[in-house]
Amino acid sequence: MLEKNVDASFATDEVALGIFESFGKSINDNGYFEFMSKLNGGFFYERSLQMYSFSKVVAFQNIEYVNKIFQHEYGKFAKGHAVFAQDALGNQFSFTDNGIAMFNCETAEVE
Repeated sequence: MLEKNVDASFATDEVALGIFESFGKSINDNGYFEFMSKLNGGFFYERSLQMYSFSKVVAFQNIEYVNKIFQHEYGKFAKGHAVFAQDALGNQFSFTDNGIAMFNCETAEVE
């Protein structure tokens, strides 16, 4: 399933179409969805980047589950963010109305 020269530590299970489609309604990034339909998340760049998967398994890699926790923990600071990845420090990468943002997990600052 992984293509040659792709630095990924694992590929997750099959894409859960319901979750995939619900995120597709609110996020307008065809390149992201094309990539995710092939690999469905995983750890990349020597495990320094984790992209959440569209998995039926409710766990740390499930994009729906992670977003529920993110919204609960950060409250008003999380409004307008749909997180899709995190770096090794736990900083979140999200889709927003203004494009892709990095959400600092310690300060809630957005870049």
